[in-house]
Amino acid sequence: MKKYLMLMGACSISACSSVAVDHSALQNGSHRLSVQGDKTSGQQQLLAHIEKKAAAICGQNAYRIEGDSPIQATTVPKYVDGSYVDITSYNLVRTVWCE
Repeated sequence: MKKYLMLMGACSISACSSVAVDHSALQNGSHRLSVQGDKTSGQQQLLAHIEKKAAAICGQNAYRIEGDSPIQATTVPKYVDGSYVDITSYNLVRTVWCE
């Protein structure tokens, strides 16, 4: 039972720490990758997630990442428990070329 509880705790922690990278294939053969984080996410942390996804997309081929824009903060109102609350998300977008 103890091993089961420890395993469930580890799985829930790893699930919460995973970050999804959105992928769009563009017509010119490149790939648009974007990742969303919270206020504690740094640019290098988000860029590491993009690099990991780029390696998965390009496989054995080399790749290059283009773009140097900083993290973009977007604030939108969300309806929570009877009132609107401003929620801020942080996005980083890069273009990837497989060689």
